[in-house]
Amino acid sequence: MQLNKNPKIRLFRYYAKVKRGKPVTKVIAADNKTEAIDYVKKMGQSLIKIKDITPIFIMDTKIPEFEFISILNKFSTYIKSSMSPVNIITSLLNEEYSYQTKVFLSTLRDYFKEGLPAYIAFKKTGLIDNQISQLIQIGEKTGTLPITLVEIAKLLEKKALMKKSLKKSLIRPVFTIIFAFAIVAFVVPAMIEPIKGIFTSVGKGEIPMLTKIVLGTTDYIKSNGFYLLYGIIMLVASFIWIYTTNIKAKAMFDKFLLNMPVLGKFIQTSYNYLIFVTLNMFVQSGFSLPQALKEIASSINNLEMKEDINAVNIEVKNGLPLSRAIMQSVYIPDIYKETFAAGEKTGSLKQDLVKTIALINEHFEEESKKVISKITMTISLFVSAIVGIVVFAVYMPMFSLIGAINQSMAG
Repeated sequence: MQLNKNPKIRLFRYYAKVKRGKPVTKVIAADNKTEAIDYVKKMGQSLIKIKDITPIFIMDTKIPEFEFISILNKFSTYIKSSMSPVNIITSLLNEEYSYQTKVFLSTLRDYFKEGLPAYIAFKKTGLIDNQISQLIQIGEKTGTLPITLVEIAKLLEKKALMKKSLKKSLIRPVFTIIFAFAIVAFVVPAMIEPIKGIFTSVGKGEIPMLTKIVLGTTDYIKSNGFYLLYGIIMLVASFIWIYTTNIKAKAMFDKFLLNMPVLGKFIQTSYNYLIFVTLNMFVQSGFSLPQALKEIASSINNLEMKEDINAVNIEVKNGLPLSRAIMQSVYIPDIYKETFAAGEKTGSLKQDLVKTIALINEHFEEESKKVISKITMTISLFVSAIVGIVVFAVYMPMFSLIGAINQSMAG
């Protein structure tokens, strides 16, 4: 999570006496030293010493994801007690967060001081995407901002845990791939070059084709590594440019994402969680289903998924009950559709939405495990293939050499 820099915020460590107990030391955030001293006085403490400990140069402008999740949960709690956003952020600024997080909080407080609504203030920090911003906007519109922030925090936490688990699972395979490429690039040529000389000395200049291919590949990478890297960067940049400027290309890629092997089901489950959480917020607030579905569609970046929800909304506007209209969806699983049908029949749609969200949570965890397992297996197979090729490339010349020597001795 990348944030916009705010050079105004400073960190101060102070040492002060309290009325009872031992002196305390604490790090606080403030715009300047005067503001920091005023804060200490408001806390009823007698200041002994204060020092500006703001880092001179910030190497990393990313804030920890779990700190941002913590902020959303605490913001939700404070806002229930009718605290103003400015006071909430001021309180959060003096909790134990990293400097990067305090930069974010200070920036957010400045936007709240300008009177901006929460969804704009959060978005202007550069930390959240359009999807999260629109969810916050929905929460403000419906008067369910505390609940919305908690649900967003849950969603982000699930994604963060998935990312953390994925990284942990891929550490060994990735290092194995790097090791395999290092062997191909450096060890294999070093081992095969002497064998080539022996081939020549016994009158057999030819080495096996597989070994030639491996050597040719390593030589090409060594000679043209810079151009290959440049080509990859240009290819990625071209793809991003086409994806962001060409609607048809974006629609095609969005459809591919939802239907691709391994990751497709996981992406669908993520969107379904977002859809049902948002729909639940609207239904609980008394909004009509067409209004709710319209807002949901506008909060989805994937054009294929957006079109899917719009198709359902058209059927609802035409008078079909949601249980039948949602049958038009391609990407909402039957088990969720059945929940709607049961809810409308019994008149307990609100309760069934909550049950559906819990069900999607379970599916989310299952899909996460499947994705990690399949990616790990795929990488392992890829590494095994590389190792197998390397082994053959090294040993085939040896076997050929033994055969050549035997022939020379027999001759």
